Amino acid sequence: MENEKIIIPARHSVNLGDLIYSLWGLRAVARRHNAKIQLYQWLDRDAFYYEGAEHPTKTDGGKNVTMNKKMFDMVKPLIESLDFIHSFEVYDCQKVAIDLDRCRRMNVNIPYGDIRRWIMYADPELQADISEGVINFGMLATALPHKEVNAVGDAMELVTGQIIANRTSRYRNEAIHYGFLQHQPLRVYFAGTMEEYAEFQSHVPKAVYLPIKNFLELAIYISSAKVFIGNQSFCFSLAEAMKTPRVLEVCSFAPNVIPSGPNGFDFYTQDAAEWLVNELVK
Repeated sequence: MENEKIIIPARHSVNLGDLIYSLWGLRAVARRHNAKIQLYQWLDRDAFYYEGAEHPTKTDGGKNVTMNKKMFDMVKPLIESLDFIHSFEVYDCQKVAIDLDRCRRMNVNIPYGDIRRWIMYADPELQADISEGVINFGMLATALPHKEVNAVGDAMELVTGQIIANRTSRYRNEAIHYGFLQHQPLRVYFAGTMEEYAEFQSHVPKAVYLPIKNFLELAIYISSAKVFIGNQSFCFSLAEAMKTPRVLEVCSFAPNVIPSGPNGFDFYTQDAAEWLVNELVK
């Protein structure tokens, strides 16, 4: 009989992307203590990004929140697929050993620098090698319910070796456009909301919407892409976590997503965007 692992409770309260970026630090703690992380997510907390920013995560009343129950349910299968996570539950005043929000009460260079490092500055035990991937396809595939394997496998055949793109309305570099993808020989799939897709397709008419049931499926698809391209979003955090070949549109006023490790590139200019994508799809 295996020895039971220590369970270390941790709390997170902000967005999906920040949740993914916390995984490097949480895995480092789990490995150091031969433990698993009991991760709690605080829901429906007020969210403010910057003046004029729109975000699709809202309450039923239309108020911006960092994460609602729908997003929690979508990401839960993905988080619980990770071998260093015990379970992922809604926070309800449980006592925790790791408060991932501590960095937001300190001077750790927010909103600049690397999101992953904010929690490491606040708690040195969360220091980790961010050049390594923190999500891998093997864990994802094992976690996929048996009844969904065929449908996801069929979709994977379509997206494997192709381009997956995402562009949210937030944290954009407005000097960038993606019309050049229309002329790429590879297929282009779009991951995101239907509103984001409609706007993206107006510039890339051949782009096909990528439907998903949850974010475990989304991660599987992104892991299969020839290249992922997008701005500072949750989708990019997944590409970064899996070290999928990826190209990031950097936001000039809040450059806090920084690719690290193999296959990660970023750009500020249109010429660089087109050159990088052309190099990666060769």
